[in-house]
Amino acid sequence: MNVTNETDLDGNPLTDALVGTNDAVKAFADLWFYSNPINVYTIPVKTAKFQIKQSSDDTEEALTPEAGFTQSLPVGQIDWSSSDLELGCEGSGNDIPQMVGLRFPGIALVKDKVINNAYIEMEVDKSSSKVDPCNLTIYTEDNDNPVTFTNTASVLTSRPKSAASVAWNVDATSLTVVDQRYYSASILSLVQANLNRAGWNSGNAMAFYITGSGRREMESYDGETAAAAALVIEYVMSEQEIADMQIADSIAYKFALKSDSILNLVSGYLEANYTIPSWTKFLIAKKAVSVNPNETAVNNLETVVNTLAASDKPYSITMAINVDPSTRMGFAWYNNAAVTGGKVEIVAGNSSDFTTPLFSVDATNTSLNNVNYNVSGNSLSTLAGISSNSKRSYVSNKALVTGLTPNTTYSYRVGKAGAWSEVGTFTTANTTKEPFSFVYCTDPQANTVDIHMLLMPCIQMLTSG
Repeated sequence: MNVTNETDLDGNPLTDALVGTNDAVKAFADLWFYSNPINVYTIPVKTAKFQIKQSSDDTEEALTPEAGFTQSLPVGQIDWSSSDLELGCEGSGNDIPQMVGLRFPGIALVKDKVINNAYIEMEVDKSSSKVDPCNLTIYTEDNDNPVTFTNTASVLTSRPKSAASVAWNVDATSLTVVDQRYYSASILSLVQANLNRAGWNSGNAMAFYITGSGRREMESYDGETAAAAALVIEYVMSEQEIADMQIADSIAYKFALKSDSILNLVSGYLEANYTIPSWTKFLIAKKAVSVNPNETAVNNLETVVNTLAASDKPYSITMAINVDPSTRMGFAWYNNAAVTGGKVEIVAGNSSDFTTPLFSVDATNTSLNNVNYNVSGNSLSTLAGISSNSKRSYVSNKALVTGLTPNTTYSYRVGKAGAWSEVGTFTTANTTKEPFSFVYCTDPQANTVDIHMLLMPCIQMLTSG
């Protein structure tokens, strides 16, 4: 007590306004002052961007020349679908003065929303054509919800304009770097006036018009869609928006942590330890999380990781009718390269007990080396980061089981000890003639199951090889 320059834990000086007589009251006051932190909160400000989304929302119109200007184009002529937007004049010096119209749809702000700032963001198309001094004026359309522009003479000058305007005097060094985005002068007053209109509704559009002298050449929607002009509005977030943001951030943080954790976990996984199909699914799921770690992607990767199949497991298992479907059944499957010794085992009924199989037939195998894996059209480069023209090697297995009993249900598995497939079932045909149904499928040049289902929505079985 009674020390005028005490410091906090970081050594910052604190002024003790409670210096005075040492007594119980003073001691309690000092204790309260130094034991209760002073929390300073900042109010979150959100930046919302509304970019031009269609060709008809930016255009140019030739203006009647004022004193000191010349006009070589018909007054009111529209430069529809222009590849750029010249702010000020299109010609050299003050030749061909024009008005640029910019319409920004879908302004998702409620009526009377108080904003902190607003400006137009544009990208430079060409710097060599700049003319200084470049002094511009920005107006807004006097309309609750401006419609898009049309390819009609004088479409811009015929629109009602606000009495108020904003001067934008462009510095000689500004708007000069090609492909760089720049901000206009603040148009806070114009945007706020629009939001305060009696007929304003969230989702309405705003339109702005730029005239002046000099020149700066900016990108248009038709010239470079991604670089089209945007209206940027900064505003203090409402309590609900803050709450929504906190929830979203919490969820995003949770999944970011989960995605980081699972990505770190699988970083040491090796392709050689898993079957080619399951490894491919793993790479696709892993890439999806790396690009966008949302709930669906993270949960899918978790599932795929848990279902990765060991490298000696069989895959792409098919059955085929062989001469007599009442007594014979053919089996085929693949393994990774060098995995041999596979067989098919069969037991009676619907059973998973293969302690004493009724049939155990060794497979014949053939090596398939350097088969095209990632080829043009399957998108594995994008989806999984697999190099184009990649190749993989496989082992093809085939086994024929004979001596089956007609009209009997069997269970089967393929593979070998420690690397069996899941159990499947089939029923042999009866020896008597009975009605039956089947699917006959040619090659429809469809590369996905979805397309097959679209072509044949009633199918119950699909075998693709």
